[in-house]
Amino acid sequence: MRGYVMKIPLFALAGMLVAAPAFAWRDVTPQERTSIETALTAQGCSGGEMKFDDDDKTFEIDDARCNGRKTDIYLNQAFQVVRMTPDR
Repeated sequence: MRGYVMKIPLFALAGMLVAAPAFAWRDVTPQERTSIETALTAQGCSGGEMKFDDDDKTFEIDDARCNGRKTDIYLNQAFQVVRMTPDR
């Protein structure tokens, strides 16, 4: 019984290690940042935390300010808005 109980945490750890590559985010480059800021300005938005999702091939801007509200913005690789979601 003790051996069985000891294996449970090992399986949980193995599951977390396998799931870790699913978080394939990277920081944006200086050139990408400039293009993102241009796209945000065109929408009347600014700021936010910028990152790129290698899995979805989209840029995500967390907590950008749009008309005084925090908004999450998603851009495609051509820096076009795919989705805007106001924070609640």
